[in-house]
Amino acid sequence: MSRIGSTPSSVTPQSAVEEVTTPNSVESIAEVQDHQEVQEANSFGVDNHLPETSLASDTTDGAQGGMRSSLVNVQLAQTSSPDMDQLIDAMELFEEGRNIDPKDLKIIQAAALDTVLRTFDNRFGTDQALLDQARAKEPHFKDFKLPAVDAEELMGDDLQSQQLQALRMLLLSFQDESDDPLRLAVIGKLAAMGHTQEDLQALVTSAGKGGAAVLYASVSAISKMCGERGNPEVRRRLSDDPVLGPQMQRTDLSPAEKDSLVEKVLKEGTIKKVNFRPGQNRNQVFIVEFEDSVGGEPIRGIFKPEATWFGKDRAYFSREVAAYVFDRDFAKTGLVPMTTSTVIQLGDQHKLGSLQYMVPDMSPLGEDVLNYDPKFDEFRQTDTYKDQIAKLQSLLYIFADPDKLPNDVHATANLQNILVGPDERLWMIDNSYAMGAAPEISDEMLPDQVGEEMLARLLDSDPEHIIDIMDDIIANRDAGDVVRRLQHALEKLNPQ
Repeated sequence: MSRIGSTPSSVTPQSAVEEVTTPNSVESIAEVQDHQEVQEANSFGVDNHLPETSLASDTTDGAQGGMRSSLVNVQLAQTSSPDMDQLIDAMELFEEGRNIDPKDLKIIQAAALDTVLRTFDNRFGTDQALLDQARAKEPHFKDFKLPAVDAEELMGDDLQSQQLQALRMLLLSFQDESDDPLRLAVIGKLAAMGHTQEDLQALVTSAGKGGAAVLYASVSAISKMCGERGNPEVRRRLSDDPVLGPQMQRTDLSPAEKDSLVEKVLKEGTIKKVNFRPGQNRNQVFIVEFEDSVGGEPIRGIFKPEATWFGKDRAYFSREVAAYVFDRDFAKTGLVPMTTSTVIQLGDQHKLGSLQYMVPDMSPLGEDVLNYDPKFDEFRQTDTYKDQIAKLQSLLYIFADPDKLPNDVHATANLQNILVGPDERLWMIDNSYAMGAAPEISDEMLPDQVGEEMLARLLDSDPEHIIDIMDDIIANRDAGDVVRRLQHALEKLNPQ
């Protein structure tokens, strides 16, 4: 949680860092809503129901948005004075993507709405949409409203931090499609005022989870905020770090140690060079070179900036990240290269996108998108290959990814998105067209059987925990569908 400066909170309310000439990142809410209507009319038809284990419930006009907030829809009442330290801790946990007590979240939302209505006065003519949307929500939280002095303490130490904290909480906690007008107004204000890592992360989360209008507005807001005030992401030369530097020089790193250091480089390492890689891709592709090496290996990544267009109602970058996180935390096949999200400056623009580790010395399984490379014919007859391809097929079905092997959505394969390492290890790349971005594929993709270790790990995975983790990256409807497909896959792969 950001607590900036020490200016007393009793100063005259205003849009703290906003100037008269500062426009919102989106020209008008009406324009974005028109944009949303056009995109929704052309969106993919996707089955949006949740599995029973997702605890989906009837919604209210209050908080919505995944496992964290679906429980909040139970009607709660404030019965005693809240513990402010407990609320501050709960708010920090919520920003980190953790579940918190439903009553605490209602109180925090009420405080955020109250902060907006008390401190934004529309003196520059740019607050009206935000104020209108906050007023519309406020009556639903009247039983949870804190005294103004407590709301100020909860939201931050000074006016600016209070406003930004309130905006972030509104953006992260209201996640239903009916909340889009509020979120669009909040996104516009964050574009005009935001400047911290927390502000950026809230916008990244909203882009990854949002529908057409929220995706478009969030990507635009990130570009605007970073372009005007600089990218708040901190990158540094990790080899100069007294702890990390010696570790990165070791050549006897275990796979787990190497993975940890590579992930550190992708997230925090200093970028040396970014080169455009031509090709026929939905998004542009750039090769990112870092100044740091791990175990003597120069680290490179593939950066795909998020593009928006009419008809695109789901982010691609967040699906790349979600595929890696699901495999890392649950399936644990090691088939998905390490992937994170980041903002990189390309020319005079800052672009949000996915950044995936570029595993060295890889070759595509196909000599083109349709035909296997003959040099792998012998390898494809081995048990090693058959075991890995069965795991890959299982992931493709769970992710509803029609991109790599023939299926009922795409009759032709894209074998160049399956890579083979010199150690005969398979990797699946370009995982953006999955988890709701494309029509679902049938369970014909599933193999007859899959390795016992992978099967055991998936059987042991808690559906609610999966949704809780994935719901911080992609929309709850899509996270729920991942669990639904997983459960169906397990029924077919493990009839007992």
